[in-house]
Amino acid sequence: MRTLPLILLSAVLAAGCSTPVTAPRADLPKECSEAPVLIGAKLSEFSSLAEKPKELKTSIAAAATEVEAKAASIQDTAIKQAVQGFADELKKIEVTTRKSAVDATQTAIAGGTGTMEKVAKACA
Repeated sequence: MRTLPLILLSAVLAAGCSTPVTAPRADLPKECSEAPVLIGAKLSEFSSLAEKPKELKTSIAAAATEVEAKAASIQDTAIKQAVQGFADELKKIEVTTRKSAVDATQTAIAGGTGTMEKVAKACA
């Protein structure tokens, strides 16, 4: 299970390193900075709960609600669809056992990483 945080870190770094470092553009919607922070925080939380099924189940359900609320407030269509898609993915995740918790964590991390990549492309 020690590899899961490493996978998460690698995915976040890869998503963040895909664009060159430049000065922030004033014309970008605020969601370009807010959505990745929210998703990244949730992925870190899931990673820390990967071996605790009950806590992870609660965390994923709460995250789905929070991410969906965030999506509802986003004006940019591409970003909104990406964030709502992640909320929908979280709602489909079922956690019943310790093994399913690990699988759920990996699924959530993959979905969150993909969402951050979509947001990055929409904000480029």
